Amino acid sequence: MAFNVNCAICVFKGFRLDERRNPKGLPREPATKSASHPDRRTEKEACVRHWARQTLGRSTVMGDSYDSVSEKVAVIFRELAGERSKALDGSVLPAAITSAITAAQVNENAGEKEILRKDEIAFHLTDWNSDAAFLVALHLFPERFTPAQIPAGIDLFLVHVPSHVIAAARLSGNSTDDIFADAEKDLTDLS
Repeated sequence: MAFNVNCAICVFKGFRLDERRNPKGLPREPATKSASHPDRRTEKEACVRHWARQTLGRSTVMGDSYDSVSEKVAVIFRELAGERSKALDGSVLPAAITSAITAAQVNENAGEKEILRKDEIAFHLTDWNSDAAFLVALHLFPERFTPAQIPAGIDLFLVHVPSHVIAAARLSGNSTDDIFADAEKDLTDLS
């Protein structure tokens, strides 16, 4: 079976879109999980496991590493930030943070279309909160991660984050040119 990129990119399967949108920057209600997808993290990690098996040839034994790296990051941030660490839980939409980013980007004369565009940018900058937490935790405490947890965390990050960053850049009018393409080609030519 070939890798289906749509299963690894956030497609909001576990959340109702109408609760994510808030065109006037008002406080958001947390998104509810659907009955068919009760745990987005489980779904995302299943997609990453599938991707790792199909694309990288890594065995499913790494599945335990995906779970343990997520828990390790949660423990580190609970130690550092207490209750505030819940803002880094990737299975919960960070609605208040997304709303704050949206509100900071719009002026009082903005129309609904502009507010929705800024809201979409904010979403793409906040949906990968647990992935960002992994990188920060790894930078602060590399010794606390096992050799199996590091590639698992990297897989989770690389499958989820790049599409969000590219979408946010495009929506904000920034370039999404691949400035590293030549270097990648040079490395590919070496093999």
